[in-house]
Amino acid sequence: MMDNTYNDSTENQLGSAETDSKPGFIFEYVDQKGVISRISSILAQNDINIANMTVSREGDVATMKCDFDCKLQEDVKEELLNSFKFIRTEFINME
Repeated sequence: MMDNTYNDSTENQLGSAETDSKPGFIFEYVDQKGVISRISSILAQNDINIANMTVSREGDVATMKCDFDCKLQEDVKEELLNSFKFIRTEFINME
């Protein structure tokens, strides 16, 4: 049986960002329909495989953490950043 309990802890769900060795990002934004679709479409169009994606929400602010198998090219980063008006963006393990 699946446990669908919501832990109400963005930190628990996203806290592994600093210890995870996969490249990825954390984006915070005002929750709206279509943001996940837009982000995943950009990644797919650039042949980037999503290894893991977690989206949580606190009030009307959503936090998306996404890890992938390879580093992003600068043009893909720019396309992601310009795809939506984000509150906060952070790229992880991209050096």
